[in-house]
Amino acid sequence: MINFFNYNKLATFLWFLLANFFLTLNIYRIFSNVYYFSMFTGIIETISKVRAISSRSGLKTLELQWPIVEKPQIGGSIAVNGVCLTITSIKPGAITADIVRETLNRTNLGELRTGDPVNLERPLTLQKELGGHIIQGHIDEVLKISFLRKLEGEHRLGFKIPDEYRDLVVPKGFIAVDGISLTVAGLQGQDVELAVIPHTFRNTILQYKRTGQGVNIEFDILGKYVNSYCRNTNKA
Repeated sequence: MINFFNYNKLATFLWFLLANFFLTLNIYRIFSNVYYFSMFTGIIETISKVRAISSRSGLKTLELQWPIVEKPQIGGSIAVNGVCLTITSIKPGAITADIVRETLNRTNLGELRTGDPVNLERPLTLQKELGGHIIQGHIDEVLKISFLRKLEGEHRLGFKIPDEYRDLVVPKGFIAVDGISLTVAGLQGQDVELAVIPHTFRNTILQYKRTGQGVNIEFDILGKYVNSYCRNTNKA
């Protein structure tokens, strides 16, 4: 258990993180025509489908439908089921993105088959609202769904959190599931329950998920920094 013995240091550290985040936003505002902001918010823009998959020398290439009106750009980033990938080529109505061995080992993208649906989200820009939470597109774990229940007016999604990540989850906090920003509605020990509103269920691949399937999980980056700071402070 982390000992939050020094609230002043913790508060200073949090303000430092937020100040740097907004400073970065302003820098990107100035150079918005030159650089791309490879961060995401967990608000899925559309569901795409895998058109083709090819493999060579430990590398997989996905060809994905591009249902978004705005044209993609080669070298730009795209979150596919929450995984940040680089667009390597553009075809009529489609894009391709390469997946290296490390990404295949740490995510569920290696399980994709032709015709499978995937969540797509383009990177955050200064023209978009931060409607979910800050997501990097770097997956921490693939966890199996413990349950997916339909309740009155919502769905509830559950899974077990490994011990090493337990301190990163708090009630009413955020977890990215296959790139979707979801709120922690229940937490007991290692069991976490997430709330899914009807709009999110209908407009993401959660509608196709079943108990026992693996989903990409990314925990809150601010929680990771705070957790690391507190652990290192306690060791000092």
